[in-house]
Amino acid sequence: MPLSVPAAPTAKDHRALAEEEDLVCDASDSPLAAIEKCLDNGVGACLVVDGRHYLGRVSLDELGRAALTGALLAPTLGQHLRELGRHRSNASPTDILQPDLDPAGNLIGVTVDRSAQRLQIARPDMSHCEFRAMFDAFLSSWISSKGPYVEKFEEGGGKGKPKYGQITVCYAKSKDNAKRTAFEVWPNALVEGSASQELPLPSDFEQLVRGREADELEGTLTLGPDADEYVDKVKEYDKAGYTHVYFHHVGPDQDAFLAFAQNELLPRL
Repeated sequence: MPLSVPAAPTAKDHRALAEEEDLVCDASDSPLAAIEKCLDNGVGACLVVDGRHYLGRVSLDELGRAALTGALLAPTLGQHLRELGRHRSNASPTDILQPDLDPAGNLIGVTVDRSAQRLQIARPDMSHCEFRAMFDAFLSSWISSKGPYVEKFEEGGGKGKPKYGQITVCYAKSKDNAKRTAFEVWPNALVEGSASQELPLPSDFEQLVRGREADELEGTLTLGPDADEYVDKVKEYDKAGYTHVYFHHVGPDQDAFLAFAQNELLPRL
């Protein structure tokens, strides 16, 4: 559990509208732009406006949780706030970043009150680069066509070393059969974000996929007998800079998959 202590009392910092560019995002900005601003401004939060009208606030913690749980799909901050049902009353008196509003609800300035801030003692914070890499991974289904994770690995001493990626597949004589089999034995592929790592019991996964359908696995796993789809997935990893891939086949008929791999898939790679 993260530990924190109150920060030393500090005088409030009142800023006029012209001085608060690093603390304010426009509703048309992307969530990634907000994440970068929250990381850079030292406050960990931003106020969101539509023109001058104040819409609400977003924080690095909230955006990070949303990214990890699959709730950060909106292309703009305005849409993100609407989907959350957020409105301008969401700030609390204990927030470090406070909006200064005129009677019409327009933002005319900001107040940074660090007396409300708590210093984190034991918190696994991500660095700027790590957070951006995580967000890029989330948006690209954990595969980046630019390969920033491979590049980071090479910069950290991994140049020339092998880089392995896993491709989860389910082979069957038809895609529909593969979907049914995968849904029966590997429905956890439908569990998104940090829940896939943090749920303690199999029954917890069962609860999350209750009511889901086999067809929802389309695009999540490589399914069925079409070798082209397997080859295309391998090409994604190759483009990202991986030197090796391995196939994780789910389902009971491992012999059929091995025969398919030997006779149809591997000769094409």
